[in-house]
Amino acid sequence: MLRKFLTRSFQFLYALSIIWMVLLAFLRTDPSIFANKAMLVTCVLSGGFLLLSDAAFFSKRYVSVSFVWGAMVLWLAFLIWFGWFSDSSPFIRRYFYSNDLNQLIADRLRFKVYGVVEFIILFSWYGSFMLLWWHRRRIQISNTIRNPRV
Repeated sequence: MLRKFLTRSFQFLYALSIIWMVLLAFLRTDPSIFANKAMLVTCVLSGGFLLLSDAAFFSKRYVSVSFVWGAMVLWLAFLIWFGWFSDSSPFIRRYFYSNDLNQLIADRLRFKVYGVVEFIILFSWYGSFMLLWWHRRRIQISNTIRNPRV
């Protein structure tokens, strides 16, 4: 019972975090640049695929693991592009204002360290979805061995 509650709460929080990231990308990105349009399309497609796979897992429908892996790789590629290379990157500060050079260097280094730590946390969080699918596949294989009709 506790495992089911934890799994459902993980799925719910995962879906909310995907929706939050899609909304963040739409709010921060200027759609007039072609690369940003491609990034937004990638964001919507991969986020939609992950939400569909999350809904399929929630309703106990079978979805190919390769489909989920493809959506996961696409989503993580979007996260890398949006986080580090886009114009509206949340992990890189473009402008620093200070008269003191040492304070400027310290602020830049501190912001970069915070950005790397936040990126590692987000990358680990979004990558953890495959652990849930791996666990489900292990349960399906054990049920099939016990009861071949499943």
